[in-house]
Amino acid sequence: MVWDHCTKIRKKDDTGVERIIGVCNYCKAEMSADPKRNGTTGLKTHLERRCKLSPIYAKGDANQSVLAQGG
Repeated sequence: MVWDHCTKIRKKDDTGVERIIGVCNYCKAEMSADPKRNGTTGLKTHLERRCKLSPIYAKGDANQSVLAQGG
């Protein structure tokens, strides 16, 4: 679950509207995570593909196959 790796905080945006954001526990990056507007997909993507400090960071692209070297 992404909330095991991120902290949920409420923060007012530039217009004064309170939004829910997630803060990465490892690199402290802030990402939108309002369940009514954008959900937690961005947090999950950040943890798996962008934050190299995250324990669930996947090295490489999971969608690409690895070619075996022939000999």
